[in-house]
Amino acid sequence: MVFPKPVVKGFFDVVKKSDILKSDQDAIALNISTPNETKLVKVLGGMGTNNQFKKVEIGGLDFLFKYGSKVYELPFSIKLNDFIADKYPGTEKSYSAFASEVTVIGDESFDYRIFMNNILNYKGYRFFQA
Repeated sequence: MVFPKPVVKGFFDVVKKSDILKSDQDAIALNISTPNETKLVKVLGGMGTNNQFKKVEIGGLDFLFKYGSKVYELPFSIKLNDFIADKYPGTEKSYSAFASEVTVIGDESFDYRIFMNNILNYKGYRFFQA
């Protein structure tokens, strides 16, 4: 769902999340109208979430709502084999480098080490160590 700017019909407003709300997720409140009924529907979600659809019946019609990031199906898989975190000598708190040992599984399968300035480029996708 994308809201046009300016909103064509209805209104759009941002409100502060209640301290009572225990979830770290955001929420969206939708006022849905059919010829027979109007209902306020609240859906949890936001950036980085992928919750299940919320099914709501309004005016004899079934609606499915979902609020969150779009999920893309990749044409391959990546398996994490090992994660390496190197520490500075003589310290237990600071890390000097991170690396991920991965296996790309697809048309061709291969192993790869992702670390700073060593990006995995495959089929138009780029994977970084973060």
